[in-house]
Amino acid sequence: MNESKRIALPQELKERNPIIPIKDLLVDYAAIVLSIVAYAYFQNVYVLILSIIISGIFIYRLQIIAHDGLHFAINENKKINDFITRYILLAIQFTPMSLNRKNHLNHHGKFSSMEDKDWQYYKASDKDTRSKFYTWVLMVFGFGFVFKIAFKLFGIVKTDIKEKEMPASTPEGLAEDVFAILVSQLIVFSIFYFTLGWLYYFIIWGFAVFGVMVPLNTIRSFAEHSIMEPDNSPSNRLFTFDGPFLELFIVSPHNMNFHYEHHEYMYIPYYNLPKLKILMQQNEYNYSTHTRNSYFNHIKNFFKALPILNTPKR
Repeated sequence: MNESKRIALPQELKERNPIIPIKDLLVDYAAIVLSIVAYAYFQNVYVLILSIIISGIFIYRLQIIAHDGLHFAINENKKINDFITRYILLAIQFTPMSLNRKNHLNHHGKFSSMEDKDWQYYKASDKDTRSKFYTWVLMVFGFGFVFKIAFKLFGIVKTDIKEKEMPASTPEGLAEDVFAILVSQLIVFSIFYFTLGWLYYFIIWGFAVFGVMVPLNTIRSFAEHSIMEPDNSPSNRLFTFDGPFLELFIVSPHNMNFHYEHHEYMYIPYYNLPKLKILMQQNEYNYSTHTRNSYFNHIKNFFKALPILNTPKR
């Protein structure tokens, strides 16, 4: 972070507008419902595939709104903020809010080090040759990251974090998270059971979450922080993206592409990040080294740069 450049932010940037995230999540939910209704109407395999993809994209968009909830930025009232985040946004994605928040705040505090629990997403040592990169892509789109994320969240297997640095206690609220997930999935399952049939809960909802949403999140996390250098490189790993509209809509919705700004001032609501960028530019933040023009261009350039030599394991 540019501690020497910390600026006094106007109050309007910090204020939460509770209407905006509610409006956005209702639009995203409506798109999910319409995509499933479209399949129910046409009963066509191509519409089914399209329904899965669209549902996954908009479930992912809900996850991005939930990201603000992890930072207490959806609502000034903490209880309302956490209710929306836990029950309305994350439970439908099988995600426990308390563990997710703990891991994500760790990401901000330990960023760009092996103590960062998100280090697995953007480190180079498991993608530093083309064969390793192919394996990583296969794992991303082959549900491998689903198990890796679950194991990381619940501490089932070791991560890059040293054992003595692993959290010893269970986050407060985990029991309520489990309850929220069970209730949410029961509702979703019941809707499918009484409409299309129980099997479509797994075909549409399962593939939308684990076959579309999880890969999109993994790709975004990789592109936002990865560099074409060894893991121990001191180079900058924070980037804002100015990509094509459709790419940003799918890969980095709800202003998530303003990622440099978010890491500098992580409690600013997502709808105020464009204004924050203008303010940071006016205060001489160095955007020349913090801007990329496309998520997919970076991934393509990363692949072209392989192999990355002398990448030590961390």
